[in-house]
Amino acid sequence: MAEHNGMERPCPRCEGSGRCVDCSGTGQATCPGCQGQGSRTSPRGMESTCRICNGLKTIACPVQCPSCNGTGRISASFQKEIQQKYTVSFSNYSPLAHAVTGLTALTVAVYLLAPPDFSSLLPQPLPTLIWSALRNHANVLDTFELWRFLTPVLLHAGWWHLLANMYFLVNMGPPLEGILGTRRFLALYILAALGGNILSWAFNPVPGVGASTALFGVGAAYVGLSWRWRLVEEAGARRIGIVLGLLLVLGFALSDVLGIPLDNWGHLGGGLVGLAFTALGPRPRGH
Repeated sequence: MAEHNGMERPCPRCEGSGRCVDCSGTGQATCPGCQGQGSRTSPRGMESTCRICNGLKTIACPVQCPSCNGTGRISASFQKEIQQKYTVSFSNYSPLAHAVTGLTALTVAVYLLAPPDFSSLLPQPLPTLIWSALRNHANVLDTFELWRFLTPVLLHAGWWHLLANMYFLVNMGPPLEGILGTRRFLALYILAALGGNILSWAFNPVPGVGASTALFGVGAAYVGLSWRWRLVEEAGARRIGIVLGLLLVLGFALSDVLGIPLDNWGHLGGGLVGLAFTALGPRPRGH
């Protein structure tokens, strides 16, 4: 009866035996590179040992059928698990901007209150005090002011710096928040900011400022979602990964060759945290 109602049926690959059909459950399959000959012949007639099997003619093979994990049966829950693993379902998630809107508003507000490139809405010395209270510095561990590993994401070096970071956040943030949900998105943003600012503090002569530490984590999170869960289209995630990689390479080159002060270590730290957050964490359930 179970076979007819779709809940469970014999595995079509192994026909219910549970054994791997490629090796008949022996654990050794014919090498596909040399077809069991142990050697290969080049177009010029030169014979050489097969590099795939190293001349052994066979390769290691799973004893159990990989389609049913050796059970010989395909259950509804197992089919659902496989489908979720290999189906791109990014389109099933709608963008969400609760966290993105709040982060954007807070960052812009701090910039207007403590701008480095024009007069503040507040009288001095309040703008200077805000900047001083939020920035990172070399002695942060000695003073136990650990919030400084997070708060530099609220400071920006100029309007162009703020505009570039907020443009990235409002465009790339909502789709990711829709996939992760608001709480997990905030956790990602905060952890990426912490990771980036800690590396910036550890390796930069002057720790950097700006939301880009957290935003590199946002970008890298797309790569993790595609690689681990296939929740993002592979082509789009690959483009994001390439852009982030190029920005890091170019940033380190500009800093070393031209002496331009870019927070490359902060970007690297934030990106690594974002990648680990989605690739190693549980499967997102959306919002």
